[in-house]
Amino acid sequence: MKPAMAVRCDSYEIQEVTQALSKLEEGLSLFEDIQPGSKVLIKPNLLKKSRPEDAVTTHAAVVEAVANCLIRRGAIVSIWDSPGSPIAVRSMQALFRTAGMEEAAQRSGATLCMDQSGQDILLPHTLVFKNARIATAILEADAVVNVAKLKTHAFMRYTGATKNLYGCIPGTTKSEYHLRIPQSDRFAQLLVDLAEFVAPVASIIDGVLGMEGEGPGSGTPRQTGCLIASKST
Repeated sequence: MKPAMAVRCDSYEIQEVTQALSKLEEGLSLFEDIQPGSKVLIKPNLLKKSRPEDAVTTHAAVVEAVANCLIRRGAIVSIWDSPGSPIAVRSMQALFRTAGMEEAAQRSGATLCMDQSGQDILLPHTLVFKNARIATAILEADAVVNVAKLKTHAFMRYTGATKNLYGCIPGTTKSEYHLRIPQSDRFAQLLVDLAEFVAPVASIIDGVLGMEGEGPGSGTPRQTGCLIASKST
């Protein structure tokens, strides 16, 4: 099992977030496998159009700090997610803007990826589905950095950074899979299958402002004051 590390981070001031991320990077060698010129996709949690203070989405300051770090290593960085509802490009732009990702991309030099398409992929080593629809943006990236939000979950209780990768299933296909797998233990195995398939080079959890109670979208924001990371999920 790969080690995890938590560091204190009490605010979303970019300097404080950057310092906290630097400690995580140094302590865990988070991005040592990133090569110059590689296409790296940052996968935040953008569950729905929500303000940062609602603690539903990964905060843009954390995404910006991660993008800055990757770009300094020479990576070509994009920011992408796929909400669970049907969504057009204009709606995706509004979601990015409300969550602060538009400004984070502009300040860091990353790009926003609007592609919501998917491809049916054979997953021969998985336990739940042998075929699954995976987002094209994930498949075309050289590496994925998983940037999740610290939240409880009404169905799965708590999953660390793992359930954020469920967003790699595009659009309403997520709802379809939820209906096909109503059992929490089998759904947990699907999450593990996805995590092993996507194999993010690093997972970072935004725990500066977390959520407790009826997560992932209707819980209560709670100041938790940390960033957490691992090279696993």
